Amino acid sequence: MTELMTYLLKSAGITVLFLCFYQFLLRRETFFTANRFFLLSGLLASLLLPLLTITRTVEALPASEYLRSVAPAETGSGAVRSFDWQTPLTLLYLIGCLVCSVRFLVQLLSLRKLIRSGKSVRQGNLIYVEAPKSTTPFSFFHYIVYPPDRFTPRELADVLAHERVHTSGGHSWDMVLVQVMAIFQWFNPFIWLYGRSVAENLEFMADGTTSKTDKVGYQYLMLRTSMGKQGFSLVNPFFNSFIKKRIVMLNKSRSNPVKAWKYAVIFPLLASFVLFFNTTEVVAQSPERASSDGTDLQLEINADATDAELHEQVSLFKERGVTLEFKNVTRNTDGKITGIESTYKGDKGQSGSYSVSGEEPISSFMVSISTEEGASHIRYSTQSVASTPATHIKIREAKSAHVAPKGSTKSITAINSTDSTSTTSSYIVERDGPSLYIIDDKEVSMTAAYSLAPDQIESIDVIKGETARESYGEAGKKGVVIVTTKQGKKGTSQNISVNTNTTVTLDTDGKTPLILIDGEEADQKQMNDLNPGDIESINVIKNRKQTKPYGKKGKNGVIKITTKKG
Repeated sequence: MTELMTYLLKSAGITVLFLCFYQFLLRRETFFTANRFFLLSGLLASLLLPLLTITRTVEALPASEYLRSVAPAETGSGAVRSFDWQTPLTLLYLIGCLVCSVRFLVQLLSLRKLIRSGKSVRQGNLIYVEAPKSTTPFSFFHYIVYPPDRFTPRELADVLAHERVHTSGGHSWDMVLVQVMAIFQWFNPFIWLYGRSVAENLEFMADGTTSKTDKVGYQYLMLRTSMGKQGFSLVNPFFNSFIKKRIVMLNKSRSNPVKAWKYAVIFPLLASFVLFFNTTEVVAQSPERASSDGTDLQLEINADATDAELHEQVSLFKERGVTLEFKNVTRNTDGKITGIESTYKGDKGQSGSYSVSGEEPISSFMVSISTEEGASHIRYSTQSVASTPATHIKIREAKSAHVAPKGSTKSITAINSTDSTSTTSSYIVERDGPSLYIIDDKEVSMTAAYSLAPDQIESIDVIKGETARESYGEAGKKGVVIVTTKQGKKGTSQNISVNTNTTVTLDTDGKTPLILIDGEEADQKQMNDLNPGDIESINVIKNRKQTKPYGKKGKNGVIKITTKKG
């Protein structure tokens, strides 16, 4: 619906441009026929030009120097789900269109009733309809409606001649077109003024042709005859509210043909409109300027991104053979994004997803396409892939951490970061998991825990079940996440990283722990060969009491890995 609103606003803007141009430069000229086609061209341009798009290709800088951001990074404090303003606006617009359509239909039916109620006589292609004395003479396509008892034979001849000019020139089409445009642009007050200008110019045309034989008598006829009322905006009435202007134009000298240059001025104005409002940029990576780390395209999404900007990013990825989607976007009252889901599918079967939701505005994340060793890689990250070193999240003591694989619908985030040699994924606990979050021995909110940058974190402890309840009471019944930052670092730990290239690696500081996969003893190579997507949980045990059952093999700690199959 945003695209429709954009189209309507552009269409209304072009209508205003043509109307202002006509009012200030052309209305006082006697180029009536040219003015007619100018005004009709304005209606046609307002329909077609908003659909015209000019694409401009812009060469991108290397990824280390260039980052395309959809909006300046900014934090917000709103915590209320945003109101979907597009729905009521769309409903209001449709109601307006319905009201104007009903009005148009009522006029047509009333006009049909009036024509059918009078005595009609066909003469050639025209049908003359006699109407009550109070009716103002008017024409509508091949019908000419007039009150025969209201005029002398001479006056009636002039009135009918005037209406024949309208019918022979097809002026009713102009009036119908304006009314149809008014249905779709009812919110634009200038469209009604536009219709008045069209009707006014048509009367100037008919007056100029009819008054050639007796200009003075024709003007006298317009002045002395009282105005009737028929209330139809679709017809060309003989009498109307701008009779004074018609008389002025009848006595005006013919405009110098040299002044026709004014019509040419509209073209640079239209060109400027299209260049300013209908130009989109496509970022292209120049092969000779490709960055050394192989990043071809990197885009940033943050809480201030608009729907139009998200759509633009989808287009950029589509040009590179990647189907990128954003859905379930929620915003707070400040319009900032508090929740979003994104998925991608590459042309070679690659796929992935990212999701985040909460009450606070989201932190920035990035999606990028890079080429490494001749293969294309697509990934999400929370920092620039060109500069972020691999970050290892350390799981300490005998605490259990549930690993949510990429693409999990319950996962709050699935973040990738890269260095020159490997890609490491940091998996954050499920949204319906732990309810207590502690950073450096201080209880904090979930938002504060997830707002930490990976390079600030020394370790993450995840406690569940009875252990969490015994240590933290009811507050920890759903689990506890304990984060130790590098600033508040305590003790040493083992370092486990889950590699998105389907390896799991272990930094043991020179000590070899006991590794159990689904209860079976395994070596580090077998652990490295595990697919992260197959892992259900990782449990690291270092407490001596808890490693006692494992004997000497468990003296350096025990790593228990449970796969989804186990």
